Amino acid sequence: MAIYYDNDASHLPANEGAVPVERVYCLRLSEFDPAQWERLQRLYESLPGWAGTGQHGCPCWFGTTEHPPFLMASVEPSGLQVTGSLPSADWSQWHNAFLDGLPGLPLFEV
Repeated sequence: MAIYYDNDASHLPANEGAVPVERVYCLRLSEFDPAQWERLQRLYESLPGWAGTGQHGCPCWFGTTEHPPFLMASVEPSGLQVTGSLPSADWSQWHNAFLDGLPGLPLFEV
């Protein structure tokens, strides 16, 4: 079962050595209870590059503006959308750490 999918990320800024990211993690966010939202917040803060909440109100990693390197997440009907551009090693480390924190949270099947 896949728990994420990628959208076209060609519109995102990318520097040499950076990969554009436009990934949706298929979390059933509409079913989260307060404890699950708190768990997700703790997961955010434990991930590599945690930078807090940006001006747009979204969680951010590696920077709080949309200039590489950066990642930011937004709650969407399809799940948690993560957008950004950063070096592939940082992206791989972040993605794997995020996946490690997901067991037990409600997911969509894709």
